[in-house]
Amino acid sequence: MSFRRNLYNVFFRLSPILIVVLLELALRFLGVGNSYLMFQKSEDGLKMELNPNHYKQYLCDKQFPEMDLLIQDFDKEKTEDTYRVFLISDHSLIQALPETQTEALLPDFILKNGKKVDVIQIAVPFTNSFAVKRMVASARKNKADACIVFTGRNEFYGLPKKSAWMRDINNYWGLSAYVRMKNHRLIQVLDRFLYLKKPFQSSFPPDNLDFWAIETDSVEYKESLQYFAKNLSRMDKKINVPIFFVNLPVNIKEKPYRSYFDDKELNDIEFVREFNEILRVADNYSIEKWLEDLYAWEPETAIYYYCKALLEEKNNNLDLAIEYFNKAIKLDAFKVRMDEDFKDLLYLAAEKAPNRLVDLEAELTATSSILDNDRYFNNGLELNAYAKSVLIKMIKEELTVYFSKEINKE
Repeated sequence: MSFRRNLYNVFFRLSPILIVVLLELALRFLGVGNSYLMFQKSEDGLKMELNPNHYKQYLCDKQFPEMDLLIQDFDKEKTEDTYRVFLISDHSLIQALPETQTEALLPDFILKNGKKVDVIQIAVPFTNSFAVKRMVASARKNKADACIVFTGRNEFYGLPKKSAWMRDINNYWGLSAYVRMKNHRLIQVLDRFLYLKKPFQSSFPPDNLDFWAIETDSVEYKESLQYFAKNLSRMDKKINVPIFFVNLPVNIKEKPYRSYFDDKELNDIEFVREFNEILRVADNYSIEKWLEDLYAWEPETAIYYYCKALLEEKNNNLDLAIEYFNKAIKLDAFKVRMDEDFKDLLYLAAEKAPNRLVDLEAELTATSSILDNDRYFNNGLELNAYAKSVLIKMIKEELTVYFSKEINKE
């Protein structure tokens, strides 16, 4: 074949790629879309600053248009007397300590030898381990010495729920590609304009909770469990410094977010309110009768076992109360608390050297009953000031021990 024919064949085969590249450059030149890179150079070029739009890489603009996030920066060139630590979180930390969205959880501190531990905090609400995996990769590029990772409690806040067109790519590699490529303007155009005719969820939490509910034994649940395991493994591969995985405590007494109790007049919260009133003023016979009626109407539901647990706690049958609370959690239609399966994967990831586990749940429950939640919960799923202080102390101690060993090696 002639040289010209060969050249034509090569051009013909590469032309789709060339067209995509030219489209991307044209969109950027025209100012279409946003840069979602996590860090950008400061005007003087001496610092790296957190991009205030970076969280939109993981969310849909229309559902979450603007969020106030903690602004962070650090020196572009890391000095020898500084350890750089990235504190990375999805909705797990924001749900437990809402103030960390705009306030530093762990301030910078100085080690005994005078070296500074510079903590860069990146906490993005309404995301899951797909986002955290991407943030860990960014930490590696910015010369991290360690990462503190909060993830796993809200794995079901998945990307397919955030973007109409991503519901067509509801698989691990599709989600990973979406997170990785969202910074490209062409992907942003596809996400924003080409799928507007698809049904869109405009509120959060959605008005129809069935849209979000994931049954424990469903295929989607098992897939999410596999995705979480893959993301933890890939985090480990993307960075060669220790990851301090944090196991946050679970409020076993938190009422179910949504059970499958199909009642047209009363919702689960109203049932809880009614039962608590009966628990306060009635004798056990009345309570048992109420529970029998509830069971006869709709047995084996989260709300039924939750009420049973409250009764057993009142009767001081604590082991049985814990058993019933766990059954209520298992039947909760929307998994807002960390499931035991997810926690086991977190433990396994933390066992791989040089990773570590900051087990806040074990620390808080070591000296008190698992039902004694007043000691470390404000309300619902939020940790109180005591639990927060314990968490900060544990993280500082773990970092100090690790960096002290590194100093001795030097």
